[in-house]
Amino acid sequence: MEPEYQKQHRVSQVYLKQFGFEKDNVWYVSVWKKYSEQTGLEVINDFTKEVNIFDLPYEEFKYRRHFENSSNILETAYPKVIKSIINQKQLIKSHQNILAQYVANLICRTKPFREFFDLLLTSGDTRKKFLNEICLFGSSIEEIEDQLKSLQGQEPLNVTIGYMMNHLVHILLQFNYVILKEFEGRGWMTSDNPVVLDKNENHSFIIPIEAEIYLPLSRDFCLFMYHSESANKTNPLRQFPVNRISELDDDLYKKIIDLIFKNENEFVIFPYEIEPTSLLV
Repeated sequence: MEPEYQKQHRVSQVYLKQFGFEKDNVWYVSVWKKYSEQTGLEVINDFTKEVNIFDLPYEEFKYRRHFENSSNILETAYPKVIKSIINQKQLIKSHQNILAQYVANLICRTKPFREFFDLLLTSGDTRKKFLNEICLFGSSIEEIEDQLKSLQGQEPLNVTIGYMMNHLVHILLQFNYVILKEFEGRGWMTSDNPVVLDKNENHSFIIPIEAEIYLPLSRDFCLFMYHSESANKTNPLRQFPVNRISELDDDLYKKIIDLIFKNENEFVIFPYEIEPTSLLV
């Protein structure tokens, strides 16, 4: 029997442990909270956890917890992908599919993206365009509208988020994947909003063909995704071999770190243990 009130992570423990460390059987991450004057530690089990945030408004738990339970299944595959990249020095086809789902799932869980989707869904000017877009690959807009009407305005975002994730997976499977190695032992940092979506000034779609996407996979690797038919060819990362591990120079590493740092919602997460440190000069 599932609990009535379930604490659910916006950023999963499995993902956070790729950047964390263990002490006395407890996992932590070193973080900096926006506007704080010093760094600190967060217990991974409690970090980004909120009650029932992904629940659907249905009585039966198999429907109410469908998104969360499906996400948990996906989580079990993630460490296998990281281990395979380390051992095989490449990204195999089946693991591209997993990462497409993983990136889509993170987008559907984190606050800034969800707040944006909620705004699109609840605004009369954007609602129809939003629903039409997430139904481009076969979902029924009539089915979604019927579900939303039956709820009388309750929880509209969580009803649509499964359709959104399916849509994003279709889009992301059309992108190319490049694995970027960290630079000279510095590691990749991440944040409580891990997926960096650079639309390159094109806002016609949620993920336009011109988009470039970054996701720190672990302290060792960062994923870069792009579409080969984009008109924008200026990013030097597009010249790196797809599905392979590539090394960066100092300048490229710093540019990506800057994108990751600025993408946080509330917390920046460091790749190693850092003793709580004052940031005051």
